[in-house]
Parts: sequence; C-alpha cells; structure tokens
Amino acid sequence: MKKLTICASVATLLLVGSHGPVSAQFSEKDDQIYTYGVHLGWVGAECNAYERGMIPKSWVLATFTRIGTDKALGDQYKHAIFQVIQETQQNPKCNVLFKQWAGSSN
Repeated sequence: MKKLTICASVATLLLVGSHGPVSAQFSEKDDQIYTYGVHLGWVGAECNAYERGMIPKSWVLATFTRIGTDKALGDQYKHAIFQVIQETQQNPKCNVLFKQWAGSSN
C-alpha cells in the first residue's frame, strides 16, 4: 500500500505545485490529475483497511465501481489506478477482490 500512498502523495504535490491561487480554475488536465490522485488515495486507504479487517468488502467493491463508472475520470487514469491495485503485493486480499470485481463487471 506504500506504493499507492506514494503515488497519491506525488500526484497531490504535483497538482498543488502547479496551481496559483486557490481561486484559480482547474484546467481539464489538472482536474484529471486531481481526480486520479483522489481516487488512488481513496482506494489505497480502503484496500489497506480491508486488509486489516476494518471495513467490509462491499465498501471496496463499491469504490471499484465508483472509479470504473466515474465519467469525469479519463479511461487512461482509471486503467492506471486499477493497474496499481493489481501490481501492489502488499494487499493480497484486495487484489483477489479486485479480480473478482473485474471478472463480474465484464
């Protein structure tokens, strides 16, 4: 899960560093990066909590679905989030759950 946390932190820092005043509008690209970072951090936290038995699998499955159906997030960002989930070895229960979700959503 360190990989997920690091990715989310880097995305957030890049986003914060790329903006001027808080009142400035996001460009479409910046909005995608921000949304990517939010989803990546969210799913990372949920996978970590699920691994520890702190939340039910239904919450994690709902998050996978929310990410997969988010119309504001580009497909390349969705793919990148799901790829990080699959490649992270620290959360085997979450990986299995993702594979089940991916198989049932096709």
